[in-house]
Amino acid sequence: MKTTIWIVVFIAVFISGARCDQFTTVQFPSVAGRIDFFEPRINSADPGVRRRALTEIMYFDYHASEEVVGFLRRMCMDSDAGVRGDAVRHLYERFVKVNIESLPQPIAWYGSDGGDYSNPKFKNSLLDHLRNGGTSGAIATQIGYLGLTEAAPLLREAVKHLNDTMTQTEIARALLECGDTASAIALWRQVIAVCREHYENKHDSKPNDEYYYVQACWGLTHISETRFEGLSALATAMSDFEHAATPNSQNKLVFAQKLFASATGTWGSTGTEAHNILKTLQANDEAKPSPLKK
Repeated sequence: MKTTIWIVVFIAVFISGARCDQFTTVQFPSVAGRIDFFEPRINSADPGVRRRALTEIMYFDYHASEEVVGFLRRMCMDSDAGVRGDAVRHLYERFVKVNIESLPQPIAWYGSDGGDYSNPKFKNSLLDHLRNGGTSGAIATQIGYLGLTEAAPLLREAVKHLNDTMTQTEIARALLECGDTASAIALWRQVIAVCREHYENKHDSKPNDEYYYVQACWGLTHISETRFEGLSALATAMSDFEHAATPNSQNKLVFAQKLFASATGTWGSTGTEAHNILKTLQANDEAKPSPLKK
């Protein structure tokens, strides 16, 4: 009799689309606190509801705490390719390593069906795109997911023919994952310099420029040798956005503030305040004895 009851329950759960690996507020308290109705939405049988909940949870918050990373890794195992794709992208944006080939496949990319990252044919198709001049931010990011070292020279060649900050920033990120840190640093510096020129000479800045201006600064903060350079550039970006009158600039100011807080553990309301915080952090860092000294 008990066996029959459990079979009935299993069938009911299967038909309803409910999952056994339910997310709970107890497991992820701070993540759950970011949205209303966390449990019913993130556990919904409708993948569209789960994706919208994930987007709302992660919106403009790049702090990669242990809880957030654990939550996203769980989402990478979702039954829906779109949800998996969003979770992978959020981890990548936070510079968290993901063994994408070990995840359930396929993994979607925004509105597309994505691909099977464990399939050599898919990897080769990405490289062929580069060889044939089909460079885009999407291709660069997917190569970055895989960390294809053989793609580094192709990416370096492709960027010579580009002048848009979006693709340049994404290629820099991919180069970092492909093992070419020097080229990634140089490219992010180039993006920052171009965007700074907009503000210094009072040119109109495109919304994408402002977003990737911040992303380039964020990228530098994740490399030990350029961490303080990236934080300083981020503080300068905050000052630039403060003096811009457009609503988009004000949105990016909040974005930059959140990234600065994520990287330093300290909130800077203005560019000047952020620079002062950075001076203190740098002084404390320089005062620490080097582990190489005896």
